[in-house]
Amino acid sequence: MAKLSVAEVFALLVSVASMRAAGNLPFARLADTGLAKIEKALPPDKIRELRRFLDCFYVGQLSPMVDISDLAAMDHELLPAFETAFLQRQTLRFQYRGAKGVVTIRNVEPQAMLILPPLWYLVAWDPTRDAFRDLSR
Repeated sequence: MAKLSVAEVFALLVSVASMRAAGNLPFARLADTGLAKIEKALPPDKIRELRRFLDCFYVGQLSPMVDISDLAAMDHELLPAFETAFLQRQTLRFQYRGAKGVVTIRNVEPQAMLILPPLWYLVAWDPTRDAFRDLSR
């Protein structure tokens, strides 16, 4: 059996945590048990790396008052770009449209992730503005 990378284990943890937050979904408890076994099999240096990712990650429940009916379709290239930037601590560069419709180019450094199924948020540092920003889906 091939060994899992820390990023793959982290992705599995994100998936299981999202299942748990979404409510009573089949196999969530069994997945938790399986992931605990995978974590125990990791060497100490990989566990430290995994803990570093987990310290920047939170999953909760979306408020029933949030209206998600008007969510636009997501660009299919967005998720892989986000995943790479988050896991490798790389800067993300993208076009941003502000509340007044003005489009600017943003460069941000991923810091943390919040998942409120089906939405997710990236908390990032914007060195140009010297401030934190949140980006949402």
